[in-house]
Amino acid sequence: LEKLVSDIERTFKYYSYKLTKSRVTNYDKIILTGASAKIPMMIPFLSDRLNVKVEVDDPLESFDFSERMLSRKKELRDDSVRYGAAVGLALRAVEKD
Repeated sequence: LEKLVSDIERTFKYYSYKLTKSRVTNYDKIILTGASAKIPMMIPFLSDRLNVKVEVDDPLESFDFSERMLSRKKELRDDSVRYGAAVGLALRAVEKD
């Protein structure tokens, strides 16, 4: 996990340097996506180490579930961090149509 923190800090520094022209000087939060967001203690670890709020993205947050899917809603929500790429690609395909 220390390598992850180091990589995130390096990314912060890079974007801080690139964004200074746009007057962005700090970051309010980190949004985790993917299965790594489910690693136990990941959120408090990153928050403590990086001194920034850490949230988990829910790519299904704005979706309305059909009656047929309501029975699986909790299950889908519990695993929703794993669907980020698929949801993004699906939305991009819908926008093209």
